[in-house]
Amino acid sequence: MQELLHNIVENPVSSVLLIFNLITVECLLSVDYEAMHGLMGIDLPSNERIAARKHGLSVACLSGDAISVFSGTAARKLAA
Repeated sequence: MQELLHNIVENPVSSVLLIFNLITVECLLSVDYEAMHGLMGIDLPSNERIAARKHGLSVACLSGDAISVFSGTAARKLAA
């Protein structure tokens, strides 16, 4: 853990760029996911469309959290 923190302190620019890159990718994937759900739900009646959006957003949040956990676990395994 100390080695990882030392690496962040020694290379702050690359660390910030990596975090910025991850945030950018997550934002693009979220927009893509929401656009897909919007197109899929366009034929639904109004009340079902609202329910589909809520369901889609909750699944997107949960899957984003799961991806974050798995990528963090993979990063720790690679660092070990």
